[in-house]
Amino acid sequence: MVWLDEMGVSPVWIAAGVMVAVHCVALFLLSVGRKRDLKRRLCLLESGLRTAFEQERSHLEKRFREFGDRQTEGLEELRATLVGNRFQVHSRMSGLPEEAAENRLEKKHRVISLAQMGFDSRDIARKLRLSRGETELLLGLSQRFAYSENGRDGDSL
Repeated sequence: MVWLDEMGVSPVWIAAGVMVAVHCVALFLLSVGRKRDLKRRLCLLESGLRTAFEQERSHLEKRFREFGDRQTEGLEELRATLVGNRFQVHSRMSGLPEEAAENRLEKKHRVISLAQMGFDSRDIARKLRLSRGETELLLGLSQRFAYSENGRDGDSL
C-alpha cells in the first residue's frame, strides 16, 4: 500500500472502488437472473396465448359450421315452400278442381319447378318420390315442348 500512498491514492477511495465493482457484479448477476426469469415468463405467456388462440379458432370454426348448416337447412325449407307455392298457383290458374290439377299437372309442375331451381333428376326423383325414369321422361317432354314452342323442331334433340 506504500506505492498507493506514493501515488496519492487514498485507501478510502480504493475501498469505494472495490465496493462499486462488487455492486456492479452483483447487479450484473441479478440482471442475468432476471433476464432468464423474464425469458421463461415470456415463453409461458406465449404458450398460453397460442393455446387460447387455438381454442378460440376452433370454437369459431365450429360456430361457422353450425351457422352454415342452419343456412343450408333454411335454404332447403325456403325451396320447399317456393315449390309448394308454385304448385298452388299453377293448380288455381288451371281452372281445374285442386284434386284434378294435382292428379294431372302437379307432378309435371313440381318436376319442372325443381329443375328450374337447379336440382338434377336424381334429387328431384328422391324429393318427389318418383322413379328416376319418370322424372327424366317428364323433363324430356317439357324440354321437347319448350323447343317446339320456340319454333324449333322437337325431333332435333
